[in-house]
Amino acid sequence: TYEPYSSRSFYHRAYLVDNHHYVDDALLLGSHGDFWKENGLHEGWNDLNLPVNNQSDFIRLQKGNVKAIFGVSCVIGVAEDGTIIPCPNHLHDTLEQINVYHQLLREGEGNVNIIRTKDDLDSLQNYDLSFLLTIEGADSIDGELVYLETYFNLGVRCIGLTWSYNNDLAGGCSEDGKLTERGEKTIRKMEELGILLDLSHINEQSGYQALEVATKPVIVSH
Repeated sequence: TYEPYSSRSFYHRAYLVDNHHYVDDALLLGSHGDFWKENGLHEGWNDLNLPVNNQSDFIRLQKGNVKAIFGVSCVIGVAEDGTIIPCPNHLHDTLEQINVYHQLLREGEGNVNIIRTKDDLDSLQNYDLSFLLTIEGADSIDGELVYLETYFNLGVRCIGLTWSYNNDLAGGCSEDGKLTERGEKTIRKMEELGILLDLSHINEQSGYQALEVATKPVIVSH
């Protein structure tokens, strides 16, 4: 006979996936904490002249039954008055943030994974934590898309074209602007490689234009 899972047994078989998470920003800029230890919410120091906010760490993720996170690389610039502006060194800073996740992979000693394939996604239960690498704002992708392929080779599997501001791909949610020819080529190449398109932080016009170009499912992660 069929016996449905009790709430307790279902809980032990279930896990949470956080689809937007700034581990790298926190470690590099936001708090300089230790990811492997439980950090106090306001412990540490940051480079942004903002209140310290330790969003999470490995211990708290384990307590919350979070099995995987979309590990976001989102680089910004900060003017002398503290205003957030587009990042002037986008490629360098994006690679620096992606490297944080690879460092955590090495430190995890086999208990941490980077999701590159469907098999990795189906094997979340085999690891304490898995990262699906994401870029929020693809300003550094050039006309020939060589950096897009580099990001793919580093494990990136989800990209949002813009972060609030316009770039050479599309219009950000804080400005007017349309999807460009380079943006269309980027979407097509992402689909060819197997990179998920995230329409967060894009403006309405560019978002609808991106949907007309896309032939595969997209997400709005936040």
